[in-house]
Amino acid sequence: VMKGPYVVSLNERIPNSAKKSEATMRKCIKISDNDAFTELKNTYGNVEYTKWVTEAGCKGINTKWKYIDITSRQLALLWAKNYQFFYSGKTNSDFCRELFVNTLNSPISDTLGKKYTVYSKAGWIGEGGYYNVQNDAGIVMRDGHPYVVVILSTAYDKLDWMSPLTTAIDSVHEEMIQ
Repeated sequence: VMKGPYVVSLNERIPNSAKKSEATMRKCIKISDNDAFTELKNTYGNVEYTKWVTEAGCKGINTKWKYIDITSRQLALLWAKNYQFFYSGKTNSDFCRELFVNTLNSPISDTLGKKYTVYSKAGWIGEGGYYNVQNDAGIVMRDGHPYVVVILSTAYDKLDWMSPLTTAIDSVHEEMIQ
């Protein structure tokens, strides 16, 4: 899940990174390639990312770690910042936004992407215990009422469980805007 905000921070704070690392960014986001994420972290470090995370209003996130502890509120704040950049008109904003369409194993995209434009990035790890997660976060561009969705779970490899949850979240959003 942290690969998404990291790549957005690079595009916003280090604009030439997209030109230099476009293919690596694409693998990192589209298929959640861990080696691509490691390559980006090794190339660009954490200084600009840490500033970006702080600007989003998140405190207590150790940006030095590749995979971090994060609350749903913190992840929602990061995705709200993603949204701001995606529609800012700044260098790389269009390129970056499009990286997040039709990403691998995203229940948000898989469930709502046929009805709406969805920008999302899932994350998962199945090593048991604490390292047994299936997460997803993104932005649903719903008929002039875009919203951020964050799903943090221990339901590793249970993508079929996420679809009803995503549908329920969208239904609640629909009730809120009517």
